[in-house]
Amino acid sequence: MAAYFVIDLDIHDAAGFEAYAHAVSAILEQYGARYLVRRRPVEVLEGAWHPNQLTVIRFPSRERARAFYESAEFRAVVGLRWRSARTNLVLVDEPQGAD
Repeated sequence: MAAYFVIDLDIHDAAGFEAYAHAVSAILEQYGARYLVRRRPVEVLEGAWHPNQLTVIRFPSRERARAFYESAEFRAVVGLRWRSARTNLVLVDEPQGAD
């Protein structure tokens, strides 16, 4: 069953974030992930959540998503994101029978 990172980004250092985005793309591919939504503006229709730029990344499974997140390769570059953007990130499973 697929799993997704849903990420809200508030980027304050565009050059630093681009360095991160370039580095992390190759790592994501190694874990079978692909972008479904990449840094798109959001239109809030209800509620108090006001994300800045939304990214959604699909992984083949929760296990692959966790393996990516805990990998040495990701840990080596995630500091670039932490220095260049405020991030909220959640991991959510696809509903059973969605494919």
